[in-house]
Amino acid sequence: MLRNLDPENSIAKPNPKEMLDLGRSFFQAGQKLFTPEVSSDATLMCVIPAVVSLSFSVEILLKCFLQIRNGSFKKIHDTSLLFDCLSVPDQELITRKIGFTMVEEVKDELDKISSAFEHWRYAFETKNLPFSSKFTIAFCGALLNIFDSDLKSLFPSRRGKSLIVDRCDD
Repeated sequence: MLRNLDPENSIAKPNPKEMLDLGRSFFQAGQKLFTPEVSSDATLMCVIPAVVSLSFSVEILLKCFLQIRNGSFKKIHDTSLLFDCLSVPDQELITRKIGFTMVEEVKDELDKISSAFEHWRYAFETKNLPFSSKFTIAFCGALLNIFDSDLKSLFPSRRGKSLIVDRCDD
């Protein structure tokens, strides 16, 4: 059963496994919406939900990374600021996984999409919104690769129902 998200119902310490599952779900949804089969028929209908899904995935995956490494994360949407909260070695690891050589290159790209989740949800209010699906997909892919390889031991096997599905059951 779903509950209202008020302080009484909020989770004191978010579960990184649930965060990873949710981030992966939004990533997969965003990727699906950017596929040629979908985009060619209804480009305008799919682009905005794809951008919102991919942007939210970046946010959730960064927060998951921070929860694992630091035990907490800032409750903000700005992905540039979240990336800045990571240690320099973690920033360098992500940079290498994306295929970039300089952390500053990643920061420059993140700056371009840092408020995409907030702004694209209300795309009707703003014109000329920047977004790079190629970078965003590469960034999420790098984070997921780190979770699936370097941090794999932190997560139990993926057998059984998703934790997200369990919350929707009555």
